[in-house]
Amino acid sequence: SLKSIVIDTPETATYLRINEEVQVIFKEMEVSLATQAELPISLQNCIPGNIKEIQQGALLARVVLQTELGIVTSVITHNSVERLGLKQGQQAFALIKTNELMLSKE
Repeated sequence: SLKSIVIDTPETATYLRINEEVQVIFKEMEVSLATQAELPISLQNCIPGNIKEIQQGALLARVVLQTELGIVTSVITHNSVERLGLKQGQQAFALIKTNELMLSKE
């Protein structure tokens, strides 16, 4: 399960009712990556997956994870990819702050 900070209520946003399907939206620049799940950090959303693709640039890298929730993309620094030793096929964990998750009906 994912956690988000939501200001609306079911009265102001009907899609927030129990059993309503919602879309979870976040920016790929807001997704951190880890190679371990149980880290002593404040980020509460941890999505496990396997690295499907890494696109390296001079400064930034786009890392694509295949997860049970679908594709999750993270843009991190080239140096972070090297420091973490990220490789295609490896398990990794997408970490997202609760205030960076947005909910939408569509």
